[in-house]
Amino acid sequence: MPRHCYCFLVALIFFLLTIGISLTLYTDLLGPTEFKVLVVGHVMAPGLYAVTPDTRIYQLLIKAGSVDDTVDLTAINLATRVRSRLVWVPGK
Repeated sequence: MPRHCYCFLVALIFFLLTIGISLTLYTDLLGPTEFKVLVVGHVMAPGLYAVTPDTRIYQLLIKAGSVDDTVDLTAINLATRVRSRLVWVPGK
């Protein structure tokens, strides 16, 4: 094989390795794609639930089997994203 073919192959391998490392570092910087949240308080099924970073509080409450009759929904902003590992649903 001519020498320029070897140089091309080495450059191609280096380029592919660099892209692979960059993609790995980029996904590590993005953080986890899914995490666990503990839902406690006045919900039908309290416990741990797997959510993604774009999950909203109302979606988490649906996963937890909705809420009981004694919940003060004015105390919770249902449209916010889940940002903590613990969601407490207060009663009246």
